[in-house]
Amino acid sequence: MVFRGGRRGRPGLLGTVARTAVVAGTAKATSNAMDRRSQRKASEQQQEYQQEYQQQQAPPAQVAPVQSVPLRVLTIWSPSCRSWGSFISPAC
Repeated sequence: MVFRGGRRGRPGLLGTVARTAVVAGTAKATSNAMDRRSQRKASEQQQEYQQEYQQQQAPPAQVAPVQSVPLRVLTIWSPSCRSWGSFISPAC
């Protein structure tokens, strides 16, 4: 049946499918754009946090050079040897 002057009333099956496809495509495009935006914002925020963290970290502490201290050998009286000996290695 061919209608002159166009179709009136509710859309047919093909019209309903086309409208559904347009709505679904628009919703998907909007959803993808929102996902990309939120990922970009999260990435930027992560970079800011990382920069702040690195700035808060103290530079490595410099180790002072070790100063040599002269050692003294303690000499003690050894009654068994009846002599003075070194504390480190008493000799008899």
